[in-house]
Amino acid sequence: PATMSEDQISQVPAKLFLAGHSWGLGYRHMSRFFSSGIYEHKALEGFEYYLRLDADSFLLEDVEEDLFRRMARKDKVYGYMVVTQEDASVVKGLWNATKTYMRDKGIEPRSLQRHLNTEGEWNNNMFYTNFEISRTDF
Repeated sequence: PATMSEDQISQVPAKLFLAGHSWGLGYRHMSRFFSSGIYEHKALEGFEYYLRLDADSFLLEDVEEDLFRRMARKDKVYGYMVVTQEDASVVKGLWNATKTYMRDKGIEPRSLQRHLNTEGEWNNNMFYTNFEISRTDF
């Protein structure tokens, strides 16, 4: 990110090993972009929604309905393929960062409760996002 100094950038490992996987720097940049940067990208100005498929994703059959119109008609903000559990070692600190971000931005989540445990903490649910559709003001 632009907020990092050259010294901080030089300390970022080329590979990150978590939960039995090796995460390259390019993959981590992509993840950061699609979790936040995309919503501020100038190419999306004037659009209400965007649709994203990973390079290795494909549709199994024809899409018979305009997905953007469906999202708007049903007042939906974000669509995804499936929710799964994330390994705790991969998301260490994410919940605290999320709470801080929501507080700082004045965000009141509308449907977060189903992803919290009985203590009100995140239950490590993860949106599997090799397919996603989202409002650009999300």
